[in-house]
Amino acid sequence: AGGSDESTKSSFLSASVVGAESSIQPPAMRVPPAMPHWLVRHPRATWKASSSSECGQTQLVEVIREAVEALVWGERHDGAFFDLFCEHRMLARFVGALQSLEAPRKVTLQLLQALLILVQNTCKETSFYTLLSGGVLNALFSDPPDLSDEEALNYFVVLLKALVLRLDAASAWLCLVPSRRGEVWRLPVFERAALYAGHWDPMVRTAARSTVLGLLNLEDPQVRAAASHAFRRYLAPQLAEAVRRSVDATTRRRGAATVVVAAAEAAATAGARETGIPLPPLACDSDGGQRLEAEQEQQEEGHDHGGEEVDGLCGFVADLLALGTPGVRSALRLHLDESHMDWLASPCCPS
Repeated sequence: AGGSDESTKSSFLSASVVGAESSIQPPAMRVPPAMPHWLVRHPRATWKASSSSECGQTQLVEVIREAVEALVWGERHDGAFFDLFCEHRMLARFVGALQSLEAPRKVTLQLLQALLILVQNTCKETSFYTLLSGGVLNALFSDPPDLSDEEALNYFVVLLKALVLRLDAASAWLCLVPSRRGEVWRLPVFERAALYAGHWDPMVRTAARSTVLGLLNLEDPQVRAAASHAFRRYLAPQLAEAVRRSVDATTRRRGAATVVVAAAEAAATAGARETGIPLPPLACDSDGGQRLEAEQEQQEEGHDHGGEEVDGLCGFVADLLALGTPGVRSALRLHLDESHMDWLASPCCPS
C-alpha cells in the first residue's frame, strides 16, 4: 500500500495530463492535475509548442495554476508534494521558462503569479530556504523577463517585496552572490528594486522602495554591506537627480508666484494713483499667488516630480537616513551639495 501511495504522489509532477483529468483525491480537497511530463523534461520546447495555439496556452496556464495550488495544499498537509517539486527542479524550470523569449504573455503572467504564491505561502522554514537556495531566484532578479507589460511588472515588483518581507539576517545570506571582481558581494534583489524606486507608476515605485528599505534594515553586516554598495552604485545617483529636479520645480513655482505678486502690487499701485482710492494689494496679491501655486501643482500632478511625488521622495529619503545604515548618507553627499541636503531636511520637503 505504501508503494502505491508513493506512485500516486509521484504522478503529480511527472505524468502527462493533456486531455485528461486527474482522479487523485486527498482528504478534504481535490489535488490538481499532475505537471505534464513534457513541461518537466523539455521546458523551452514547451513554450514554443504552447504559443502555437490559444488552446495550448490556456491549458498550460491552467496546469501551472493547479500545480501551485496543490503545492500550497501539500505545504500544510503533505510535504511529499514539495519534495517532488524540488526533485524535478521545477523552480528552475519556471525561471527558465520566464527567461525564454518564446514564453507567451499569459504564461509569463501565470508563472510570475505562481512564484509570488510560492514565496508568500511556503509556511515551513525548510521550504522557504529551499526556494532561496541554488541561486535560482537570484538568477531571475539578475536577468528578469521582459517587463514592458505593466501587469507583468506589477507581479514582479510585488514578488520582490514579498520575498524581502520574509527575509531575516540568516535567510538573506542566500540572496547574496559573489561579484566578478570578488571584492564585495552582490544583492540582485536589491539591485533590481533600486532600478524601479523612481518608476512613474506609484504602485511599482512604492513596492520597490519598500524592498529597498527592508533590505537596508537587515542587521547582518555582510548583507548590509552588499545593500549599501548597491545603494551607492544604483540608487544614490537616481535619488540625487530626482532631488535636484524637485528642488528646481519648487524654485520655479515659488518664482512664478513671486512674479504674480509683484505684478499685482504694481497694478494695484497704478490703480490707486489714477483713482485716488487706496487698494489692499497684499491680501489680494497673496490670494493670487496662492491660486497660481495651486494651479501649477495641479498641472504637475501625474508627472514624475509633481507635488505628491515630491512628498513621497522626501519621505523615502527621510526613511533611508533614519535607518542609520553606514554609507547611505555619504553616498547621497557624493551626488548632492549642502543646499540640496538642507532642502531635504527643511519644512519645504515634508516627510
